[in-house]
Amino acid sequence: MSAWSKEILAGVDTFHINGCPGQIAIFGTHAEAIIMGADKHDVILAVAQYNNGRIAVFSHDSYGYEICQLGGNDPNRNGGDNDDGSNSGDSSSEDGEECENDENVNLVLHKNLRKWLTFDKKPDNELKILEVADISEDIDFEKLMTYDIVVCYCPEEKCPSNLIEEYLKAGGALVHATTPWGFIQLNPNMTIIDFPYLRILHAAGITLLGGVAELGGRKCLPTNNAKLNEARLTFSFHDQDDIVRFLENTHQLAKLNKNKCFDQCEQNDLVCNLWPRVCESVEKMCPSNGIKSENIFQKLILDTWNNIVCMRNECCKAPGIKVFPGDFEDLPPLIDKEVHFESKFEEVHVTSCYVPAGREVTVEVKRLVNNWKILIGAHTDCLDLVKVNRWPVICKKIDLLQSGSVTFSSPYGGCLYFMSSNRGDGVIDATVRNVVPCPEFDLSDPATAKNWSERNNCPGLWANLSGKHVIFTFPRASILKLDDPTNILKMFDELIGHYHNLRQTDVNDYRKIWIVADKQPVAGYMHAGYPIVTHLDVANDNEECFLLKESSFKKGLFWGIFHEIGHNMQLPEWTFEGTGEVTCNIFTLYGMQMMCGIDPWIHPWLKDNLPRALKYLNEVEPSFEEWKSCPEVGLFVFAQLIKYFGWDMLKKLFASFKSYRPKLNSEQDKIDRWFLISSELSGFNLAPLAYLWAIPLSVGARDVMAKQPIFQFPEKDPLLDLVPGRVNHVKNYFLK
Repeated sequence: MSAWSKEILAGVDTFHINGCPGQIAIFGTHAEAIIMGADKHDVILAVAQYNNGRIAVFSHDSYGYEICQLGGNDPNRNGGDNDDGSNSGDSSSEDGEECENDENVNLVLHKNLRKWLTFDKKPDNELKILEVADISEDIDFEKLMTYDIVVCYCPEEKCPSNLIEEYLKAGGALVHATTPWGFIQLNPNMTIIDFPYLRILHAAGITLLGGVAELGGRKCLPTNNAKLNEARLTFSFHDQDDIVRFLENTHQLAKLNKNKCFDQCEQNDLVCNLWPRVCESVEKMCPSNGIKSENIFQKLILDTWNNIVCMRNECCKAPGIKVFPGDFEDLPPLIDKEVHFESKFEEVHVTSCYVPAGREVTVEVKRLVNNWKILIGAHTDCLDLVKVNRWPVICKKIDLLQSGSVTFSSPYGGCLYFMSSNRGDGVIDATVRNVVPCPEFDLSDPATAKNWSERNNCPGLWANLSGKHVIFTFPRASILKLDDPTNILKMFDELIGHYHNLRQTDVNDYRKIWIVADKQPVAGYMHAGYPIVTHLDVANDNEECFLLKESSFKKGLFWGIFHEIGHNMQLPEWTFEGTGEVTCNIFTLYGMQMMCGIDPWIHPWLKDNLPRALKYLNEVEPSFEEWKSCPEVGLFVFAQLIKYFGWDMLKKLFASFKSYRPKLNSEQDKIDRWFLISSELSGFNLAPLAYLWAIPLSVGARDVMAKQPIFQFPEKDPLLDLVPGRVNHVKNYFLK
C-alpha cells in the first residue's frame, strides 16, 4: 500500500457504496487508485498530485455532498442525483460482514481525505469548502484562494477551468465527484469529453469512463484491495522496455484513445514518453505503397498518433501519405485567394485551394453570416476497421463562429472547403493565405470553363469539377487528359434532375450531390451520403468505369453510381423494411431509361437476377422474410408496377406519399400505403401482385383495395410465363 493510501485509509476497513458508481481509469504517474472494484477500470476513488495542489475524484456525485459535511454525513443527500434506490437496506462487505453504520461508515475516510488534500494545514472543523454548485456570482482568484477545498459535483463549470488550474498550482485542493454514466444518460447530446474540468483531470492522469462499476452487487468494499497497484493503465516508464510493453497493450491503448486521454499539454509525462515510440512504430508501418494496418495493435498506434497530433495541434506531416492522399515532391509556389460564398444549405463550397500537409495556412474572415466551418480534405470517411490501407482519419473540420483570423495545419493535407450550416442565408467573405491552387471546373463559372486548359494543370493534388447539381472530387492525375468536362457534367446534372422529377421534388431546393473517390471507403464498394464515396478505380481515366467518360455513361455502365445517387433520393415514408437496397434502384431504372435508353423491363441487371426471382417464386411457400433479405428479388415487383402502369403513376405515387409522411407509424403502414395508393392510381385491386411476392397486407388495406376490380396478370409476360404454378395459385386464391 502506498503512502497516500495509508494516509487516506488509516482506520478505514470498509467503504460504503452509494447508488451505482461509474468508472474511473488511472493513467498518470502521479495518480493513484484508492478504492476500486474487481477490475482496474472500476475505480471509485482516485487521487492525484497536480502541480502544488491535490485532486480527489469520485465516480458518484453523492461523495461530493458527503465530503462537504465537516460534522458528518447528511443522510438526506446520501446516494446523490443518480441513486437508483439500491443504497438502502442491508449492506455487506466482500467477505459477507455487514457495514457497521451505513450513514457514517465513510466519515473517517472523508476526514482523512480532507486532511490529505490540504496537507493537514488546518484542523478539520476549520476547513473552508467551496461547492461549485453554490456559486451564484463571478469569483476571482483572490476570493478562490480563501477556500481550502473546491468541490465540483454539478454538470457545469461555474468556476472557470483556468481559474481552478491556477488555484491548484498555488496549492489548492479539488474534489471532483460525478456519475459519468448518469451524466451521459441525462445529457444524450453530450459525451464524456464535455464533463466539467475533465481537461484538468486528464492533465493529472485521471479519466472518466462511461460504464457502471462492476461491484458484484456489494454495498461495501474492503479497503485492503491487493489489486490497487494494478489500477494504473500506464507504467512508470523506467526504461524503454516499459514503453514498449505499454504500447503493445492494446486494451490500454483502446481505453486511452476512446476516452480522449491524449488531449493534454505537451509536457504531460504520458505523451512525452510515448510520442517518440509511437512515431517509430508508425514509420515501420509505411511500406512503399503507403500506410497499412494489419492488426488491432497497428490500428491503435495510428489512432494514438493522430489523437496526439490533433490534441497538441502539432504542425507536422504524417508518414505514408505520398501514395494517398498524396504529397508534393517539391512544394509549389503558394498563393493567397479571396473567396465569397452564399448558401441556403448545409453544403461544401469549393475554393480551388489545396492545403499542403504539414504547412500552416491562414484564413482571414472578413464577413460571416450564420455558422460556417473550414473543411480540410474531402475524405470524410473515418475508418473504425482494424485493417486499413490509408490513415483512418484524414479530414479536419474547424468551426468559424465569428470574423477574424485563424491559422491551422493538417498532417495529411487536402482540398480546402468552406462548409455552410443548415440555418440558411449564410454568407462568408474571406482571404485564404499560403495555399496551393488546385484544378477546378465549374459550369456556373464561365471563367473556369474558358481557362480549363490552364486550370487542369494547377499543381494541387486533388481536383473539383462542379456541375449545377453535382461535384466530383478526384485526384489531379484523373483529369490531366480530360479535354472538356462540360458534357459529362451536364449529363449528371440532367440525371439528377430526372431523379427529382420522378420523386416530384424541385432539384433546386436541394444541395449538390458530392462524389469523392477514396482509397478505402468505410463501407462497401461505394456508399451513399454526403459525400457519396467511391473506390479510386472509377477515378482512373484508363478504365471503362471512369465516371467522367461520356461513352461509358451512355452505354449504361454506371449502375453503381446511379444506385448510390438513388440512395440519396430515398425517403423513409416509402422505404419500408427490406427495401433499403431496392427503392433506390427504382431511380436507377428511371435514370438508365431516360439517360441511356435502356428499357427497365427487362434491364440487364434484372435479367442477370432473373434466376433468383424464379427460384423464389417457385418455392412451395415464398417467405416475406426471404424477400426482404434479397434486394435482387425485391426490385422485380416495382419493375412490374412500372411495366404495367408506367412512370407517371410512380410520380403520382411519390407525390401522394408526402401527405402521409407524419401518419405512417409502422412498417406495415408503409407497405399498405404503397399498394393502396398504387391501387387507387391504377384503378385495380393490386392485392394479387402483393400476394404473388408474399408481401403482407393488413386486413384493412385488403378491404379498401377490394372495392377496385381485381388486377388480371397479362397473358404473355416474360417473368410470369416462367412460374405458371405460382400464378395459378394466386388466381385461385383470389377467386375463392
